[in-house]
Amino acid sequence: MKTDKDHSELPQWARGSTLTDLARIIRPGEACRLLGRSRSSLWRDVRDGRLPAPIKIGPRARGWVMAILLEARERLNATADR
Repeated sequence: MKTDKDHSELPQWARGSTLTDLARIIRPGEACRLLGRSRSSLWRDVRDGRLPAPIKIGPRARGWVMAILLEARERLNATADR
């Protein structure tokens, strides 16, 4: 069983974060800050497939698992560097 201190099997983008942090649900406002994007760019990226669709966490609430956003941020940065 993994603990929060066992980072050996995590990808590079996840190292330095606790497993609890990686499992957190991130709402759109925080996702914008994490990705450095505006809300309209965030939803455009979802629509165009550059970001995964958020999960439903309530009747009118959506969010992403932090680990998924960190992985998506790496992909977005890699394509921007080309």
